[in-house]
Amino acid sequence: GAYGDLKATTVAVLMHSEARAQTTESNGALREPYLKVIHLMRSMEYQDEANRPIFLRNIIEAIGQFPYASPTVFNFYLPEFRPEDFPEGLVAPEFQIFTPPNALAFANGMVS
Repeated sequence: GAYGDLKATTVAVLMHSEARAQTTESNGALREPYLKVIHLMRSMEYQDEANRPIFLRNIIEAIGQFPYASPTVFNFYLPEFRPEDFPEGLVAPEFQIFTPPNALAFANGMVS
């Protein structure tokens, strides 16, 4: 496709053989909510209209996470957290704060 063709890029990424292959039970990873926000802002090359520094106000209610606001010194979740129905021996700490209300609030916040 042409340079800057987002549709062609999306199709190429999603249809790539490595993206479509599920070779093990542990392929993929869930990104932390705050990192998702930062990644989206960077990928969209977000800039403030007045060229001011960007401050994210308290968004913990919407995404379940905010820098320097974890409930313990260890993080927002336990390192050995394993969701129900996960294969034995695999852990997924990020899923502890990936609850249905937080998932919906995150999606709503990203499009509004």
